[in-house]
Amino acid sequence: KAMGYRFVLDEATFTPHIEQGNLQIQLSVRNEGSAPFYYDWPFLVGLLDLNTRAPVWTAQFDGVDIRDWVGGEHWPAPDWQPVGPADANWSQYVAPDHWTDAALEWRTAPPTHVVSGQFSPTVSQGRYVLAVAVADPANGKPNLRFANRWYLNGGWHPLGIVSTEGTANGGFPTGFEFDDPHVDESIRYDLP
Repeated sequence: KAMGYRFVLDEATFTPHIEQGNLQIQLSVRNEGSAPFYYDWPFLVGLLDLNTRAPVWTAQFDGVDIRDWVGGEHWPAPDWQPVGPADANWSQYVAPDHWTDAALEWRTAPPTHVVSGQFSPTVSQGRYVLAVAVADPANGKPNLRFANRWYLNGGWHPLGIVSTEGTANGGFPTGFEFDDPHVDESIRYDLP
């Protein structure tokens, strides 16, 4: 958060039934970090197998450039205090402990970035996990994590359940378990 981007998915709406091949998605994203993302990596939507969680269909959001997801402005600076003797050639400063404990906020809050897309997935009849990810263009695999708890190994952030069968969907089924992004070793910088 202090050294770079920190993307947060705030809200997601989507059509829970893929009717006549039509899937609509709208997301709200905020960058709570101190910097933008500096590369044009593709933002993906995917349908994952409900049991294996492997992607069975993916597509890229058109016209979405994650470099445009800028954060807030005017993060408060600490009240630096000199440490040691004042020297004309060298001075050392430290932020007092109370600065790290204070509730820090942007003076201008991070804006909400709205992303929407309409897709025509070609999948077999069934129920799928609808998920989003940001892919590394070097290998085409998800390689950026959002700062959200809903996570599946492989870099996917699930939004809910969609169906091609017309059955009730939207929320996750009872007992659906998310993965811990801190122990996911599938995210790496490598070539295909």
